[in-house]
Amino acid sequence: MEFTKKNNFIVKNKDGKYFEKDRELFTKYFPNHRFHSDLRAVNSFSRAKLDGLMLFYLLDKITPEEILVNRQEVTKNLISKDRLENLLKENGLELDELPIGTYNILIDLTESEAEEAIKAEAARTLEEDPSDEMKSDKESALSNKELELEEKEEELTDKELELDEKEESLEEKAQELEDKEKELLEKEAELEKTSPKKKEANKKSSRK
Repeated sequence: MEFTKKNNFIVKNKDGKYFEKDRELFTKYFPNHRFHSDLRAVNSFSRAKLDGLMLFYLLDKITPEEILVNRQEVTKNLISKDRLENLLKENGLELDELPIGTYNILIDLTESEAEEAIKAEAARTLEEDPSDEMKSDKESALSNKELELEEKEEELTDKELELDEKEESLEEKAQELEDKEKELLEKEAELEKTSPKKKEANKKSSRK
């Protein structure tokens, strides 16, 4: 698949909600790939980026159509945005009060999975002691550190994708050079064949 077409497909179709289905294909075609360690460390911030990297590798093995067909079951079963927001309200939760990234995780779940997760979050919220300021400050500091680590992880993922893209671009250029070299060799061979004929023709002309 051409690099430009591959890149366009990745940009258009990388999506965290298809992470698990795409990982099924990735595990099937790359059971021992080094990238599995990154996939195991996935979080709400890196799901889309890691999904894009999986697509990058998968497109060397299968067609875009096969990837999209494999995703169809997920699209049918995911919870809708309206239903998710209603479930949040039913459990006394507001969207803007949720921790960073929680909404993105919930929207990628089925309705039953989302309902279970929301109930767990509501129960956790009720158990929290709002008067415990010290505990809250520590949790906030930890949350900030986690966010920083996730951002660094995302940067590393971006760099890895960039390196893979450059590597593929170099391979394409090497192939182009090889093709041009073959073309030059063929032209040289043709010239060597025609050269003796021209010399013979010149000799006959000079005799006359």
